[in-house]
Amino acid sequence: MTGKVKGKLKTFFMIKNEKPFTIEKFVNGLKTIVQWVIGAYIIYFTLCTFIPILFFHAQYDQSFLKTISICLLASSAIELGYMLFTPGPDEAIVPVITGIAASILMILSNSSVLDLDDSLSLGILVVAIGCLFWVKEKYLRDKNQ
Repeated sequence: MTGKVKGKLKTFFMIKNEKPFTIEKFVNGLKTIVQWVIGAYIIYFTLCTFIPILFFHAQYDQSFLKTISICLLASSAIELGYMLFTPGPDEAIVPVITGIAASILMILSNSSVLDLDDSLSLGILVVAIGCLFWVKEKYLRDKNQ
């Protein structure tokens, strides 16, 4: 093929000139694959849990929340590990929010009746999520200006 045809094919398929291989690129690809696997497992587990409940009137089990929270904690850990390979701390806020949400699910899955300690923990975690969303919004707004 001539160079002109190759250029047109690259434009048609939106192929960009790739940057050279970096460790950040490799870790990003690995992170993406692992998180896709975790996400696929969450979808599979959710379907396997709720289809019997919806169609066969099976009993709901609180272990569902515990399994989802463990998957979310694993995903958060992967995101925080990826942050170590990137130059800025801007990737840290979202996984911490996800980790706190997973902790809330874990607390809710461990007890059928919430006592005072669980209620206070949940309240503090919800306030922490609100604060982190505020920090994220302020940080991203300042970063974009």
